[in-house]
Amino acid sequence: MAGSIRDRLTTAAAHLKNLGDAEAAEAERLHQDEEAASAHRDRADEAYDAAAAVESILAPRGYLLLRRQEQTAPASPLTVTLNEDLKRTLLAAGEEFGVVFSGLAEEAYRLVRDSEWLPPKPTKAARGTGGKKAVLNVRVDAVLRQEVQELLPALAERVGYRITEGSIVLAHICEELGIERPGAEEAEWLRMVMPAPLVDYLRERVEAERLTFQKVLEDGLRDMADGADVVPLNQWITDVESRPRDGGRWVPVVPEAPLSGFERAKLDLKLHPDLLDRIRHRAGIESSRHGVLVHPGAIARAILTSRLGEPEEVAQDF
Repeated sequence: MAGSIRDRLTTAAAHLKNLGDAEAAEAERLHQDEEAASAHRDRADEAYDAAAAVESILAPRGYLLLRRQEQTAPASPLTVTLNEDLKRTLLAAGEEFGVVFSGLAEEAYRLVRDSEWLPPKPTKAARGTGGKKAVLNVRVDAVLRQEVQELLPALAERVGYRITEGSIVLAHICEELGIERPGAEEAEWLRMVMPAPLVDYLRERVEAERLTFQKVLEDGLRDMADGADVVPLNQWITDVESRPRDGGRWVPVVPEAPLSGFERAKLDLKLHPDLLDRIRHRAGIESSRHGVLVHPGAIARAILTSRLGEPEEVAQDF
C-alpha cells in the first residue's frame, strides 16, 4: 500500500468503520433474530472501537498513548454492558477529545487499586434503567485487572453494596466526560467537561461581566421555559439532527476539524439544588425531543455558550 504511515492508518480506520457499518446493517436486517443480531452488533462495536483506537493514535499526542501501551503488560479484554443511548452519548463526547476508552478504563482500575475512589452506590432507578442494551469493549492491563478483581469482595463488604468491573469503568468514564447517568444518584454539583480554552473563556467572561454561573444558567432556563429559541445543543454531544448516520454509525458534521486538538477540562459548578433540579428536568425534556440522551451538562453548555459566546479557536471548530 502506497502512502505515508498516517495515510495508511487513516485507510485502515476507514476499513474498520466500513466493517462496522456492514455488521450493523446485518444486525438491522436480522433484528427479529435477537441472538444473531446481537452477535453482529457486538462485532460492529468491536470494529468501531478498533477504528476509534487507530484514529486516537493519529490525533495530537496520540503517539504518547501508543508508547504507554507498549510499556504495559498484556491487555485483558472487558465488555461493559450499558444503555444504548448512554453509549451513543459517551462515544459522541469521547469523539470530541479523541478519547481512548481503554485508557480511561485503565485509569479507573488504578484509582480503585491505589486510592479511595469507588463507583457510587447505584440507586434503584439506576439498576432498573430500561432501554435497549449495548456493549462497550475495552482492554485493561491484565495484571492490574487481576489485582483489582482480588480486591472487589473486600471493597464490597466495606461499603455495603456490590461493585463490579463494569460499574468501575462506566462510572469513571462518565465522570471524566462530564456525563451524568440517568437514574444515578444525583450529585449536589454539576460537572461539565469541555475543551480547555472554552472553560478558561467562560470563567473570564463571567468574571468580566460580574456575573455568576448560577445567574447565567437561571436566566437561560427561564428563557427556555418561556419558549425562547436556544442555540442547538453541541453537535458532538447530542444533536443527532445534524449528525447523519452511515450504517448505524454517527458521521461527524465537521470531520476535517474535530475538537480533539484541545485538552479536555472540567468545570464543576456548585449550584442551588432547585436550579440543578430544573436543569435535570430540562435534560429529560430535550432527551425526548432529540431522541437521544441529553445530559444536564449539555444543557448548561448550550446556555453558557449562547449567552457568553465562545473563544475564536473553539467556535471555528463547531
